[in-house]
Amino acid sequence: MLPEAVRERVQALREPLVLNIPSSELARPAPGSVVVLTFSMATQQEKRVWMRYRASQFNETERAVDPYGLIFQAGLWYTVGYCHLRQDLRTFRLDRVLQVEPREEHFTRPPDFDALGYLRRSIASMPETWKVEVLLEMSLEDAERQISPTTAMLQAASGGVLMNTYTQTLEWMAHFLVSLRCPLIVREPPELRDALRTVAAEIVQQAERQE
Repeated sequence: MLPEAVRERVQALREPLVLNIPSSELARPAPGSVVVLTFSMATQQEKRVWMRYRASQFNETERAVDPYGLIFQAGLWYTVGYCHLRQDLRTFRLDRVLQVEPREEHFTRPPDFDALGYLRRSIASMPETWKVEVLLEMSLEDAERQISPTTAMLQAASGGVLMNTYTQTLEWMAHFLVSLRCPLIVREPPELRDALRTVAAEIVQQAERQE
């Protein structure tokens, strides 16, 4: 999944780099390899970075950040760290980083900082975020084998396993659910059903193609 230029250099980043990459590799939109590499190295070496960041179409900022963790969650790359512009912890999507440069200043990551836990809490309050709840008709053992804890929280329920998570890309979530290859019931959001119908139509269209 990682670009070839990045793969070898981030192999040692075991603790600060949390990867949840499904076999379908449906990560969209994707940041550039230089962005991933810079944040990976800065996180591992505990070095500050400078970046130009676009939070929305009309909101670009320049800021210094101490990256505490790098996470691939539900089809998107994120970094969690201390933002010197806002003087507080912040979460950033790497596909929205327009430019990034390493700095020489060092920082100390707070002991036992849970980057994934912080990301999960912050994603819920992000704009354009969807809360997803799906009943998977499979055993809890099978669900835990296919679904990483970084993707969703799983709970045994009547009729199968309840999967709860947040996503900013319903298209990615629809593809991910199809890749599980099990019967399921979408409880929320209803828009996810439309995304699944779109994926189903694309599959049928591909199946009917002929030379």
